[in-house]
Amino acid sequence: ENLNATFEVAAKGTAPFRYQWKQNGVDLADGPNVVGARLRTLTIRKAQLSQAGSYTVAVSNDDGSVTSAAAVLTVIDPPEITTQPETQVVIQGADVLFTVAATGTEPLSYQWRFNGQDLVGEATQFLFMPAVTAAKAGRYSALVSNAGGAVLSAEVTLTVIVPPTITTPPASQTVVAGRSVTFTVAVSGSAPFSYQWFKGGVAVSGATGASLTINPAQPSDEGVYTVQVSNLAGEALSPGATLTVLVPPVITTPPQGATVAVGTTVTLSVVATGTPPLSYQWKKNGADLPGKTGATLELANVATSDSGD
Repeated sequence: ENLNATFEVAAKGTAPFRYQWKQNGVDLADGPNVVGARLRTLTIRKAQLSQAGSYTVAVSNDDGSVTSAAAVLTVIDPPEITTQPETQVVIQGADVLFTVAATGTEPLSYQWRFNGQDLVGEATQFLFMPAVTAAKAGRYSALVSNAGGAVLSAEVTLTVIVPPTITTPPASQTVVAGRSVTFTVAVSGSAPFSYQWFKGGVAVSGATGASLTINPAQPSDEGVYTVQVSNLAGEALSPGATLTVLVPPVITTPPQGATVAVGTTVTLSVVATGTPPLSYQWKKNGADLPGKTGATLELANVATSDSGD
């Protein structure tokens, strides 16, 4: 289509000759697209689909007339895309179907492309991909062709959203009360991600980042912490991480001094709070008393040598 076509005839006999070209048996006349309707050479300029058909020419002189054999003009309409493929956003594992529609002289040939490269075996107007993975994300287009030319569709994008997977879960930690502690999580998948931390299954207010910092940590913060990570494709919940808050020992009731008679029994005791187990070591005048490692110190049958701090 839109190219020139030329027919030419040769005749013998007594000149001069007269010519009349016909399309499908109908006389032609010169016009914008027809030149030489009464000449030996006929030219069809910028041939259109309507000018396809059977062409003959009647050649005559004063002695008679003869009509040529028919010559067929085939006008091929180049492909034109009427329906472009469309950009798609899908969740990993979904089926994907791209479609292109075109007009033009049959047969039409199709070739799908991925990131500018031909996809082997994908040569129809449909491109079907079942259960897509992240590797299928990219740019797609279709080349449509026939004997008259080729046209490339718009390049569209396939986005595959991958659900989150926790690659590094938060780790259990032990911290001394009053100090800071931070839990962190690492994930893979399609960003952006949303985060929500939980303590004992209850959402922690404002804890919506990839890390959770508790500062200062208190005994009331002890518990099992998890984090839920989500995106448009789904969500993942981490394993639990235990926070243990150690409270240093505090003596609430110190031992009381006493004055006793020789030979009696004396009992000294101490009361302390803090994270169990608590360890005890009694001292006399600053020196450890071997084996005296309980909350109570009993001195039986005391002598003057037992006097001291």
